[in-house]
Amino acid sequence: MTIDIFRKIQVWLKAHGEIVALLGLVTGTAIAIGIPIWQTYWLDTPQLAVEIYAIDRSVASDVQLPLEDEELKILAVRQNRFLSQELLFQSLSPAQNNRSNSTVSYSKAADLALSALKQERKSLPEKIEERNEAIKELENLTAANTTSTVLNRFSARINQHMELGPLDTVEGRTSAIASLIEEARAANEAAAKRNVELESKLPAAEQKLEQAKKDFEAQKSTFQISAVFTNAGRKSISIRQSALCRVYIGRGNYVDIRLSLKDAKENAEIAPNGTRIASFSSEPLESFLPEDRQSISTHWGQSVHAILFVEDISGAIHSSNRIAFAKGAYQKSIFDRLTAEASKQFYQARD
Repeated sequence: MTIDIFRKIQVWLKAHGEIVALLGLVTGTAIAIGIPIWQTYWLDTPQLAVEIYAIDRSVASDVQLPLEDEELKILAVRQNRFLSQELLFQSLSPAQNNRSNSTVSYSKAADLALSALKQERKSLPEKIEERNEAIKELENLTAANTTSTVLNRFSARINQHMELGPLDTVEGRTSAIASLIEEARAANEAAAKRNVELESKLPAAEQKLEQAKKDFEAQKSTFQISAVFTNAGRKSISIRQSALCRVYIGRGNYVDIRLSLKDAKENAEIAPNGTRIASFSSEPLESFLPEDRQSISTHWGQSVHAILFVEDISGAIHSSNRIAFAKGAYQKSIFDRLTAEASKQFYQARD
């Protein structure tokens, strides 16, 4: 029976040779065309995955915080030796150090100035007490039984910049003792007034500074988003410089943050089977619509999530993982998973 089937097939093939040849041609053509297409559109295509690993919000160090409010002016008083021009502007570039001391660097200088004033306030009572002790000791001195060395030590305790004059005579030492007592009393009087001023103004200045920083951050802060781009394909891919971070704050409710790729010339291309770490930054929040700015400030650090969207040069859109709209959320999620794994019974010490 099997032999009969083969004979029938042979007869059919001889009778339809042209059809067989045509089928062979079609099959060969399909293979010749299909393999390059499959290789081009599947095997050799880029396959991009995007993962956000950090969202940060900051204010540039060279942005200025005006000290226009009366409560904040104490931070800009040059007479206070703790608040030198160098301190007020130490985080700025040299070209900016000539600005008026009616402004301070947002980054750290205002906090440093406030900290210096707090330290001054804390040390004033102790310094007053030290000078009172020095006054008592000076009042018990006589020019005849003291030396220039002793008087110079008192000068260092009271005012190291004070000039005592000649001390090689009794008259000179008598005059120096009187001058030291007068200087100590004057310094204590000034310190007492300064202490009253700081006690009355510092709490208001600290409260006003915190509020000013919050208001300032709502206007001048920018967002930085860092992401890992992984290309699992066998062809390189380039992403466009513009990107979008959408913050989802409820059903049908969201706010968009427009971003720009940093160092686009170096970071736009992801090699075949390669990985690229890239960062995006936004414009200052003052450029946003008022309602968007308010929404961002309200939901930053809250239980809402964000997704990054990028476009490659072929026009394909790629979305990232979901990440909490808060600083350090990605790292926290990693530590939570690591902690959960490390707590499993499998890793516990065995008896």
